[in-house]
Amino acid sequence: MIGFPLACLLTSIGATCCYVLSDTFFRSFIQKWFKERIDKFSNKLHENREDLFWYLLSIRMFPMTPNWFINLSSPIVGIEIVPFFLSIGLGLIPYNYVCVQTGALIADYKNLNIMSFTTIAQLMCASVTVAGLVFLKNKLKKKSE
Repeated sequence: MIGFPLACLLTSIGATCCYVLSDTFFRSFIQKWFKERIDKFSNKLHENREDLFWYLLSIRMFPMTPNWFINLSSPIVGIEIVPFFLSIGLGLIPYNYVCVQTGALIADYKNLNIMSFTTIAQLMCASVTVAGLVFLKNKLKKKSE
């Protein structure tokens, strides 16, 4: 199935294009119209500066996060492009998986069980894996202190 890796790659590329356009052409506009939101986002990033990648990954995985705002404000608040790109590629895996699965199921119109037990189990495994990695990282960090 080439659709899933392709969707992940293209999602990352598209969001990175937003990042570059924001940084290059729309910085002053975004700072003017979203100052309050940028300040809040910047404060959250400062609080999570030591675990920035994991913070970015977790907000990408949360379905209610306004990804459009993160894409546009990231260069303004100082997020470098590599962790930005990687957090999209990994953080939007569940979303991209559901989209590709839905497209594949709709293509096979005979089977419209979009949220099957298998799909839900696979999504839960992905979420538990990320949560486990964050937990393990925090546990190792506490041991080293």
